[in-house]
Amino acid sequence: MSAGSFAAFPGAPHVGVLFVEAFGRLTRDTGRAGLASDEEDLYSIFRARAELLGWSAPLSSSSSGQNTRPRPALWGLHEAELSASDGTARIGWVQVGLETSVELSQALPPLAQCFADALGRFGTVELSGLQVTASSLPAIGEPIAWDLISGLNWFNIVPAGRTNAMIAFDSGLLQTGGDADLLARLQHLNTGPFEFGALVPASPEYAIEIPAEAPVTATLTPAPQCLSVTLPEWSAASAAWTLAIVIDLARTGGTRAFAVRVTRGR
Repeated sequence: MSAGSFAAFPGAPHVGVLFVEAFGRLTRDTGRAGLASDEEDLYSIFRARAELLGWSAPLSSSSSGQNTRPRPALWGLHEAELSASDGTARIGWVQVGLETSVELSQALPPLAQCFADALGRFGTVELSGLQVTASSLPAIGEPIAWDLISGLNWFNIVPAGRTNAMIAFDSGLLQTGGDADLLARLQHLNTGPFEFGALVPASPEYAIEIPAEAPVTATLTPAPQCLSVTLPEWSAASAAWTLAIVIDLARTGGTRAFAVRVTRGR
């Protein structure tokens, strides 16, 4: 099934599509119950995890006996697949439609955590990067940077040691001000244990790559520079928080499609 054929949920008008990819290595654990017979796939596991945590809503039965779908809290699931056996560094991907009035940066941290939790059900995950490719977005709403800052206490108790990473994006994300202006705004904000450093020339190992499955019709061009960042830990939560704050401060005006990637430093 191609990404362009994924149907939105009945009665749930989605305002923006997020295609999220996880990179690294997944070591399958065939000793886990259910895996040997392939009873579950990433779609079903991701959907169940999102429903358990209230980030998405399950089907329910109406009094007429017909299935109805309550509007999801943050997103509606389109599709999700493992791709650890396709010969690339991509572990898997998930595509969701944002619910009305939900900002991308608001949904991204729980979306990434749900994705990581679902991948972990299939074996041991060694995450090396996350990429978000967004499309069909409405005009940007209210910035949520301060809401993201308020959750930073989560990272105050972490394993010893810090992690360097690089953030790559396409040129269309920075419609005004450029990457130097973005860096200045990030450094001006109190990002606590996250430290945004210098702009460095982009290299192939950190560059964005637009996946063939993503429903993006616009041409996205990698920016010539990447942004360095030091994270309090390397996890799906910290990677997603980094992407969310960068997107929130960078996206302006009518940017309807873009890609941003964070990769663990070597």
